[in-house]
Amino acid sequence: MRILLVEDDRTAAELLRAALEAVGWEVHLSFEGDRALAMIEGGRFDVVVSDVDLPGMTGIDLARVALSRLETPPRFILVSGQDRIIESVNSLELGVDDFLPKPLNLKRLVAILRRIDERRAMPSIVPAEEIRRWIGGSARSAAAELPEPLSLLAPGEAPFIGVYGPKMLEVCERIRKVAPYPDIPLLIEGETGTGKELAARYVSIVAQEDEGPFVGLNCSLFNSEFFAAELFGYEHGAFTGAAQRGKTGKLDLAEGGCLFLDEITEMSSDLQSRLLRVLQERNFYRLGGDRLVEVKCRFVFATNRDIRRLVAEGLFRQDLFYRLSMCIVRVPPLRERREEIVPLAVRFLRAMRSGSRLSARYIENSAFDLLVDHEWPGNARQLQNVISSWALFESGDTLRASSLAALLAADHHAAAPATVPTASPVPTASPAAATSPSAMASPSAMASPSAMAKTAGGAGFGDLAIPDEPFDLAVLEREIVRKTLEKFRGNKTKTAEFLGISRSQLYDKYRQGP
Repeated sequence: MRILLVEDDRTAAELLRAALEAVGWEVHLSFEGDRALAMIEGGRFDVVVSDVDLPGMTGIDLARVALSRLETPPRFILVSGQDRIIESVNSLELGVDDFLPKPLNLKRLVAILRRIDERRAMPSIVPAEEIRRWIGGSARSAAAELPEPLSLLAPGEAPFIGVYGPKMLEVCERIRKVAPYPDIPLLIEGETGTGKELAARYVSIVAQEDEGPFVGLNCSLFNSEFFAAELFGYEHGAFTGAAQRGKTGKLDLAEGGCLFLDEITEMSSDLQSRLLRVLQERNFYRLGGDRLVEVKCRFVFATNRDIRRLVAEGLFRQDLFYRLSMCIVRVPPLRERREEIVPLAVRFLRAMRSGSRLSARYIENSAFDLLVDHEWPGNARQLQNVISSWALFESGDTLRASSLAALLAADHHAAAPATVPTASPVPTASPAAATSPSAMASPSAMASPSAMAKTAGGAGFGDLAIPDEPFDLAVLEREIVRKTLEKFRGNKTKTAEFLGISRSQLYDKYRQGP
């Protein structure tokens, strides 16, 4: 492997060249960016290891020009001081392969270079083609012989994540590059069901051997006070109904590990301000406490909404977004990575078989074409649900393409649109409110929505019948939410749209009871 080392400190450059040549690589030197660009354009280098601070053209400018100008550019590794770390992280957008802080960790640099060298020697693997080759031209295949789809990740790196295409491999590579820097927050964007939490867990897998626990918290499941209690924890007597011994918050539980905050855009404005302070100061107060607690975890955030639009509309704090946007990873929807559909489907079928839930002995191979042609608005999660239903409810000894087609048609009619409603303000309630007598009333004791509201052609509530006996409005609302969720087969986005409320309000109404 031919390496170009760009470093203006001649002594450091000669020492590093000697160390890399001792590994067995061919190393060339350049002491300035302009000269390095001419060498890259005139020679064939596999990797460029460049300092960021160079006389004339910086290392980032060198990477930008080379990566955009050359048809087959070399891989780039940038080395920068701590004051340029954020700038180096952003250079990943240019296509920079990796970056390292100073003082340079030679062991880590060699590990990165070896990984690149191994990738160069690996044959091109296309999991979907491997499975198609296994299927062949036969009409059906034996379920017991389903192959294990070959993941593009290194063996044993993250067996619970199936990466079967270049776009998801790129997502994992980007996460791997930022994982060694726990102080840099990571924002994962993507539609519902794309696998954002799996991507977040991958951070902990590749970060380091002694990475602590992975702790997740969904920002849409609680109102503001409940969420603050879950996040920060609280001392005894912090509020009415507080536990006798207080409670340890998720910030404490994630010490030394990773705190994953899902659906961050559902967080109330007050909590956004408090979270911004935590990220800036790296400390917090427990509710009812007077002692500062140091934050010792990495932060990973996720959203399925257009956070930039929410910032423009004043629904998400701009300063918090700037803090979260230091490193953004987008998980593409399944329709943008159709090459992964067949391997994922085979993976889900194998899981059904290993769990003794797949009774059919054969699979009609034409079914795989139906899967590839489907749009999958619910992404990988929807694909898994369809595969599970197909395997569970097929009556014969063969999983038929016709029964899958019927499932896909039904799923298409119930699918949610890609747009998500704008969040409305989240109603605030005390943490003890959910245990009030009215909230604990049984829905079965009340008149059901179908008995109380007789609609005219399903279009309105002009013939609304109110029962003679008193009833709890909160329980009725919860029952309406439950029935609407059933109508849309558990799709929360579609349910919230249908009821004219935000997802936060949907969760509040559904969970304010037993």
